[in-house]
Amino acid sequence: MPGGVTYWLQGEPVQNLGDFLTELFLARLGTPARQPSQRVRLIGSVISEAVIRMDLRAAGTPGDASAAYWGCGQRDENGIPARLRARCRFHGVRGPLTRSRLALPETTPIGDPALLLPLLHEPELLPNLAGRTICVPHFYDRASDARILEQSGADFVVRPQLPASLDALLKMIDVICSAEFVLAGALHAAIIACAYRRPFAFYIEDYIDLPFKWLDFAASVHIPAVFARNVPEGSRAWATLLAPALRRPLLLPILAAFPGVLHSGLLDKAKSWDLHHG
Repeated sequence: MPGGVTYWLQGEPVQNLGDFLTELFLARLGTPARQPSQRVRLIGSVISEAVIRMDLRAAGTPGDASAAYWGCGQRDENGIPARLRARCRFHGVRGPLTRSRLALPETTPIGDPALLLPLLHEPELLPNLAGRTICVPHFYDRASDARILEQSGADFVVRPQLPASLDALLKMIDVICSAEFVLAGALHAAIIACAYRRPFAFYIEDYIDLPFKWLDFAASVHIPAVFARNVPEGSRAWATLLAPALRRPLLLPILAAFPGVLHSGLLDKAKSWDLHHG
């Protein structure tokens, strides 16, 4: 569709955890400003020459087409041509590495929009996960659950694929928040755990998907981008390297950069959260 909000796998029956958060933002956050010839993305590692060109083509009239990105991150270290950047609006970015690569002002807000989830959803803690560990592999990790359990030492494997429903998405957030420890091969599993103050570590089995995005998020919360192959390694990394260094960005600047009209009371809620949790 020309113009409007878009995300990976939009309209498909099976969704990816991180990208599908877009629908929660649309339901509970606010209404993005609607311009007929503008494509809008509200989350994801989507800032790249290829994605921007795709968004501009999809936006409609070539001369008027533009793209807007809120809290998104670059996919890699490659620069974006100036003529394309001129047709984009960056309403905050995921991390300082993206901000630097785009040569944005130091005042540009930093923080992945998933960090705002505590303002939008109070998780239901699931008793069967109390004291248990989970591994959330990457969307394209084809290893069997049995192999991942053996490799990771986690109690449960939680796949980031989910049905295209808000109920399924909220249940996934509940699962992540209920675990004692989250070993995350899907970046947004780590970000959700971070947002809700659950212990986590980055997971690697065979390869690291888009290394830049992990480095960018890690820099945004002031932790080293270390990867663990199992829960014991991850738990040690959390205790010795991650928890002592972790500093989450304030939520108000991220929220205030939203490219549209926010629901009433959210800014005040963010101010209160930052006051008590910042």
